[in-house]
Amino acid sequence: MSGTSDHRLLAFRADPDNPTYSTIAWQLVGLAVGGVVGALAMMPLLPDLGRRPGWLGAGLAMLAVFVVLLGREAIHLFRSGGRRVTSPRMAMALVLLCIATIGCLAVGLGDPTTYRLALLIPVLVTAVIGNRAMLGAAFLLAVLVALTTATIDGTTGRALVALAATTVALWGGTTLMVYALARAAIDGIGNSLRLASIAAIASQVDDDEEGLRLVLPDLLAVVRADQLWLLRVPHDGEPAVAAATPDPGATGWADGFDLEHVIADRLTITHRSGGAAFVAEQLDGDLVLVVSRRWSPFGERLVARAILDRAVTSLRLLIDRGEILSRLRELSTIDELTGLPNRRGLTARLELERTGAARTGRPLCIAMVDLDRFKAYNDDFGHLAGDDVLRRVATLLRERLRATDLGARYGGEELCLVLPDTDLAGGAALVEDLLAHVRQLPAERPITFSAGLAQWDGFESIDELLSRADQALYRAKRDGRDRVEVTTTTTR
Repeated sequence: MSGTSDHRLLAFRADPDNPTYSTIAWQLVGLAVGGVVGALAMMPLLPDLGRRPGWLGAGLAMLAVFVVLLGREAIHLFRSGGRRVTSPRMAMALVLLCIATIGCLAVGLGDPTTYRLALLIPVLVTAVIGNRAMLGAAFLLAVLVALTTATIDGTTGRALVALAATTVALWGGTTLMVYALARAAIDGIGNSLRLASIAAIASQVDDDEEGLRLVLPDLLAVVRADQLWLLRVPHDGEPAVAAATPDPGATGWADGFDLEHVIADRLTITHRSGGAAFVAEQLDGDLVLVVSRRWSPFGERLVARAILDRAVTSLRLLIDRGEILSRLRELSTIDELTGLPNRRGLTARLELERTGAARTGRPLCIAMVDLDRFKAYNDDFGHLAGDDVLRRVATLLRERLRATDLGARYGGEELCLVLPDTDLAGGAALVEDLLAHVRQLPAERPITFSAGLAQWDGFESIDELLSRADQALYRAKRDGRDRVEVTTTTTR
């Protein structure tokens, strides 16, 4: 059900574009119409009917028009493969025509009392598919027709007043009950579909912030709200809007709204001067969902709690999944032993830095670093001692490299340094400084490394750049280790 359908004069409460809604609604319509037509068809078979030709002729004429219009709609529906649905205006005309037809035929066939209850059937059909305006019009016409047929049948005075009171009370109660059940059923279907959509987004979207923005419109419909906000509420700062719908710029949550009290109470409904209520729920960490909706005193707290719980469960699933995926992505690019980026993380960073260097024209250097005689160190002192050396070197890289630099574990005892905005001379000085500090690391015996340095020539691929740095590393190891070798030769 659309959020505005009840506020238009003629509108279906079920969405005619949604096959699930329309199938249920129009199945009920078909059953009701079949019942009405069947009942009318049986009228001439009743014995001892005092016929009134004028009323009977009018009723038969209206019945013919009713059947023609209904058949026309059925043909269009069949030809469209079920995709074309009767318009609200035509449905209302059929309902009113059906009520008038029943009244005329009942009077014309001389038995208004027997068929008076049949007037309720089109009203109940309207309660299923129509909005409040349509239902009110159908109900009013049905009561007027019932009282008119009773008057024609000789009911007057107190008997007529009693009939009017009982008809309004009994038919009104029945109609309101069907209306409420139909609304619950249609809204339940819609909410189930929307919650399923929220769950689907939660299971597919990698970025939780983007996912939360995508699910807000569905969540707005689920809770029948006027406005939703997702707020970031830091412990020591002002709340900030992470996402909002339908008006991203709305700031009603900030107007005298005791957010801290709402969070502490878990669910708080605050009356506002404009008849609005605010409901808030802390989702995860500093993320808070705030809902604004028109206040309805009947069971508002229970309804808000039940609906919000289901939606928040899906939102938490989305957040949890986003955090898990983020952690998995982090683990997939981080070396477990050293905490440095692994080869996958290195490749991604190199592509990013090469793109930046190509755009700005600034230099980019990389250095391939290999710990000298590390296999012998492992053989002599054990792999745990070797792992400790790797961790110490990784810690040194994090301490000595600039914030814009990157140190990654390339494989085994081999490391790679990415040095943006650095030429060969600056890169060589930086790597020499690292080598001096590595020599001072506490270990079973002194640790050194060999390094090969290369600067991107502005054209070569990442693999070609790595290959040149690796060749420089090979020369450093060949010429005695514990040294930094710089290459100026390019692949072009």
